[in-house]
Amino acid sequence: MKKKILSLLMAVLALTLVLTLAACNDDHGEGSLIDPEVTTDAPDTTDAPETTVHTHSYTSSVTAPTCTAEGFTTYTCECGDSYTDTPVAATGHTFGEWKTTKAATCLATGVETRTCSVCGATENRDTAKAAHDYVKTVTAPTKTTQGYTTNVCYVCKDSYVDNYTNPTGSVGLTYSQNTDGTLTITGLGNCSDTDIIIYSTTTEGKTVSAIAPGAFMNATKIKTVYIPASITSIGDGAFAGCTALSAFTVEAENKNFSVKDSVLYSKDGTTIVAYPAGLTAKSFEIAKTITAVRPGAFAGAANLEELKVAKDSTVFAAEDGVLYNFAKTTLVAYPAGDISTTFPIPTTVDKIEAYAFFNAAKLADVTLPEKVVDGSNNVTVKGIQSIGTYAFAGSALTAVELPNATSDVGAYAFANCAKLASIDFGSETRTIGKYCFSGCTALTKVVLPAALITVEEGAFYNCTNLATLVIPKSVRFIEARAFTGCLNLGKDATTGKKIGKVLFEGSSDTFYGTQMKIDATNMDYLALYADLYFYTENQPAKGNYWHYVDGVPTIW
Repeated sequence: MKKKILSLLMAVLALTLVLTLAACNDDHGEGSLIDPEVTTDAPDTTDAPETTVHTHSYTSSVTAPTCTAEGFTTYTCECGDSYTDTPVAATGHTFGEWKTTKAATCLATGVETRTCSVCGATENRDTAKAAHDYVKTVTAPTKTTQGYTTNVCYVCKDSYVDNYTNPTGSVGLTYSQNTDGTLTITGLGNCSDTDIIIYSTTTEGKTVSAIAPGAFMNATKIKTVYIPASITSIGDGAFAGCTALSAFTVEAENKNFSVKDSVLYSKDGTTIVAYPAGLTAKSFEIAKTITAVRPGAFAGAANLEELKVAKDSTVFAAEDGVLYNFAKTTLVAYPAGDISTTFPIPTTVDKIEAYAFFNAAKLADVTLPEKVVDGSNNVTVKGIQSIGTYAFAGSALTAVELPNATSDVGAYAFANCAKLASIDFGSETRTIGKYCFSGCTALTKVVLPAALITVEEGAFYNCTNLATLVIPKSVRFIEARAFTGCLNLGKDATTGKKIGKVLFEGSSDTFYGTQMKIDATNMDYLALYADLYFYTENQPAKGNYWHYVDGVPTIW
């Protein structure tokens, strides 16, 4: 019986201990099966030993959050029991600036990295491929080729070409600007090219649209000329006297000009614009399709001895190798290579075209027909009424007798006739054109015509041996540089008087007054370097005066 009671007592104690421990464990958690606040009367254990109930006593330990992990608090009982609570969210990384760790190239992407200042963790990202790093090489234009810039990537060698610039063409030509902003070539300038290449635009980007009259006159070293599409106008005599010029080339796109057998024509081939003065041919025939020949087209063609005209032409005629209009009233062109020293102009001719006898190197004497009236007062010969610009320039003339009918003498008409020693003006001459007799260095005496009104600019410019000049009282205008370089011959070693003499058919009041307008550029040559004489019919007591003796100007 006692054994049964003891066994029962032990079972009760064991159950009590289990329940006590369960209550201890459930003080900090849910789901406790026995409420610790509820007490139960212990069984009668008069004979059992006394037992102690355990109560947890926790200490706390805080674990701070990191960049990637939560923070929390750990509670631990001395009995070894523990638990965690009070969670704190992870702080997250604190990254710095992105820094390039691998540079991008034009071949591959780059890498940028940033680092957390707290934990040292890193993060990477790709960057886009870099642009090409080009090295530029500039190739300058030449006279015939374009300039350009070559761009080569020094990393991957990718390349392209841009910044094209026009060929320079011939450098050093002179230009004038037109009202529309385009340019006209006015001269050879300092260009030393023998092959002249003109391009549509200059290196400054301006369009070249025209070649001025006489632009390349007497440029004896030019051999060829290239004309671009932009040229719409070529002036008369632009290539006069270019004795080495043998060929023209015209850009196919040019809408105004064309070339056949080296000769420059209008686009439709009906007008002869310029015959290369350096061609070796001795003869040239004007085709029946030609309806016009530009003034100066054959100027200075030194080898050309004969001009012919197709038999069925209704526009032109030729006689003794000289070209005329069909009615032979205008002398169009005299072949500069003709070896004749004299030439009588037909009496049908009343006009000499510009450049007609230009640089006729053998021609010393020309007979200009005078106006002739028959008995019934009907004009049968008009005489030469008009002489065009540069008509006899550079020829070998030694004397000129202008007909009375000649009222119009063009600019430069007798310029640079170095052998011209005498001029007999006609009674109808009212104006002496610009630079008409300039460079006529053989002239020593000039008697201006009685009806003369105007001496135009440079009319006798650089007639360096001119010693005597007679000016009629009819003159009203003497323009700039009309006598520059004349009459400045110093003094006679024997008499001490000035060699240069100016005889004015009027008084000093008229010469220096308002009736005559003398450009100041002439005054030194007319009144300082030369002795100036005034007209009087009565012998003066003193002073510089002159009069006529049997029609000859004579100093008193």
